[in-house]
Amino acid sequence: MRPPGHDAACAPPLTAVRLAAWSLALGALALLLLPYAGQVGFTGFMADDALYLLLADALKPAHAGDPLLVYVRQVAHLPPLYPALLALAGAGSDALARAHLVQGVLVVAALGVQAAYVRQVSGSDRLGLLTLAVLAVLPATLLFATELWSEFLYLVLAGLALAGAHHARVEPRAWYWAAGLAGLAATTRGLGLALVGALVVGVAARRRRALPAVVALAALPLLLARLAGQGDPGGYVDVFDARVANLLRILDVVMANLHAAGAGCAGLFEDHPGMPARVVGGLVAGLALVGAWPRLRRLEVDAVYAGLYLGLVAIWPFPDFMTRFLYPLAPLALLYL
Repeated sequence: MRPPGHDAACAPPLTAVRLAAWSLALGALALLLLPYAGQVGFTGFMADDALYLLLADALKPAHAGDPLLVYVRQVAHLPPLYPALLALAGAGSDALARAHLVQGVLVVAALGVQAAYVRQVSGSDRLGLLTLAVLAVLPATLLFATELWSEFLYLVLAGLALAGAHHARVEPRAWYWAAGLAGLAATTRGLGLALVGALVVGVAARRRRALPAVVALAALPLLLARLAGQGDPGGYVDVFDARVANLLRILDVVMANLHAAGAGCAGLFEDHPGMPARVVGGLVAGLALVGAWPRLRRLEVDAVYAGLYLGLVAIWPFPDFMTRFLYPLAPLALLYL
């Protein structure tokens, strides 16, 4: 896409024609994805799906005191924001259709926010709309839209946080709301800690006097979740310790994840990737890494975030879920091409 060194200080003005183009694109996306996500039926019981539904049940007043749900809340390590949103919308294990509707809305919002960020950085409506179209038809998007996972809520929050960090070059106070959104992203997915770290690096490099406030605002959602007894981060530590006992084992995990990365990238383009998908995935990943390098050297927040995110993925001992872990970086990969 646009060379990374040519960032726009801010997005081009949203004229009536541009607004109409984006409205039509998002409307078409909603018409495509909302019925698709809403008619998948009784799916959403793989991986974390069932646990998210039970956590949503546990947050509903009607289920207060249920011993099973109390136990689930105590032992679940998943961040709390996504099940809280499901519960607020009245979704749960007894309202699957509503849960899928919520997920469909999040899919549309996530793709729109990520495409808008590409527009903001590149200064190009065409590149933003192209990103929206590519993400909409990406097989991984269509597959993940049928699951009840937190990725799309995370993409909404992460995209808004990155947009705030970019806007901070013309409005320094934007660092503060970017920090709050990054903290919310980290209460949606544990890997969101990479976004918090990237914001800290960006603020330290560009507006050091704002660093204490940014750190405090980013930590606030995590602290509030902890005080509410939700999303114990110790659960992640326990999972990690159970699978990674020593330094040599960490090296084994990293090597296994690097080996799985090729199939993970290919999985974005095909559910059971063959050689063509592997070639395309490898080519896109390679070009994206090359394109990200100049931004990383300038300590642009999105590139630092991508690097920290990949670092966390590299040591997380679940190579079988590599496509799911890499999917949130797909919009940035399109920006870096």
